[in-house]
Parts: sequence; C-alpha cells; structure tokens
Amino acid sequence: MIVGGPRQAKLDKDKDYREILRLARKLKVHDRLVCTGRVALDDLPALLRSADLLVSTAPYEPVGMTAIQAMACGTPVVAATAGAEQDAVVEKTTGLILPPGPPAQLALRVRRLLANSLRLEAYGIAAADRARSRYSWERIGRETLAAYGSCSPQAAAAARTRSAQPERAGRIPAGAPA
Repeated sequence: MIVGGPRQAKLDKDKDYREILRLARKLKVHDRLVCTGRVALDDLPALLRSADLLVSTAPYEPVGMTAIQAMACGTPVVAATAGAEQDAVVEKTTGLILPPGPPAQLALRVRRLLANSLRLEAYGIAAADRARSRYSWERIGRETLAAYGSCSPQAAAAARTRSAQPERAGRIPAGAPA
C-alpha cells in the first residue's frame, strides 16, 4: 500500500502514480498494489495500526512525523538514514535504519522482517513505548521550556514561575473529581 500524494480522484493524472502503476504491471504485482492518495488525518491512525510495517525511503525527513505516528500506533518502521527518522527509530529495537543502497537490499531486509512475526511484534511494542515516552506532548513541553530557559537567566526564572502556578480557573486539575 502506498499512502499519500494527490487526492484519490486525481491519482490518474499524477505522473509518479502512473510510473508506479507501470512498474507494478511490469513486475506483475499490480493486482496487490493499493494507492490511497491523500489520507485524511482522522483516518491515518487506523491505517497505521492496520499496517504490518511502515517503510519510509524519503531522502530527507526533517521532523520524522510519519515514523513517530506509525510508532505511536505500534507499527514498526523501516527508514532511510535521513533526517529525524534516524533519531526516532532505534535500529533492531523499534525497526530498521537502512543506509543508502540498492533497492534490492531494502527489499531483502523488509522481506526478512515481514517473515518474522515475533520480531515484528517486538518492534511494534518497543515502537509504541518509545513514541509515548520520548515524543509525548508533556515531554516536548518540558524540553522546550528548558531550552528557552537556558537562553537567559530571566527566561529560566519566568518559565519556572509559570510552570509552578496553580491550574487556571475553569480547568479541572488532573485527578480531581469532575
């Protein structure tokens, strides 16, 4: 399954889609190929949870959001050594990181991983755990405050004061009865 690109209704006009379809026909796998086109954000988690594996071969991924989203859904990731994905994916723990190389090498490693359901399951569990612990909004907020706070002593004091203030009126503190 190939996810992304133009909307489903416009796929036939897309040069890349036509090339992928041509190659799939040449390799006699077109009957197994599904191209979704653009997917609504609300539909993405279910799609990622249903996947056995996310394979990302982007030449550069500055944020690694797709890999992190897949990992949060318990889906292991195979990614290129590009940008943020090499930080998000832990080699042989949450998936695989592949250095640039021939496509046959990628296909071989993906095929081996898909053939090992126990390893896939272990990678998926570790991926979900890493996404929750490393990329939670709570942790991102704490680390952002710390980064800004390290810029100047005044900013650090202000950040500490703001984070120590009680909950604002109208918000129910965590653990309080509703």
